[in-house]
Amino acid sequence: MQMRICLASERTCNRTDNTEGVWLTLPTSRTELEQVIQHIENDEIKSLIADFDAPFIIERHDDVFAINDAAAVFSQYDYRLVYALFGCTEGVDQVIRILKGGHCIVYYDVDCLRDVADKLVQSGYYGRIPAAVKRYIDFDKIVADLEEAGWHMQYEVHVAVLPLT
Repeated sequence: MQMRICLASERTCNRTDNTEGVWLTLPTSRTELEQVIQHIENDEIKSLIADFDAPFIIERHDDVFAINDAAAVFSQYDYRLVYALFGCTEGVDQVIRILKGGHCIVYYDVDCLRDVADKLVQSGYYGRIPAAVKRYIDFDKIVADLEEAGWHMQYEVHVAVLPLT
């Protein structure tokens, strides 16, 4: 997963017209970050994050190096999983902890939690169910149980995830 940030000087960030800055695709090398910051900053003017393209909110004064480190972790995983986890967690640290620990169950290419319920039934999660009985299963109740258990559906990327925190 690639993220982008726009670094600009405090002076241009405080203007009301279009801010001029340098867009960086993250993750990038620490050296490149330092060079861009040196180019923008001087003794009186500091650099700020003027804009961003990321699955989470980035504030103007956030640590650029910490954001870059997080982007390096996220780049190792399917962007859909990262995006889905941001939809149901407390923030960057929790998403990183879940990803690094493998503490989630994920279903890709699903349109809703009913699809997850169907996949669970088909895979034998609820035990062996004869074909003649499957049509009597109340999938709405299974979906309600999935939601209560903490499953989250990220419709934009067709991913259902259960963080195991």
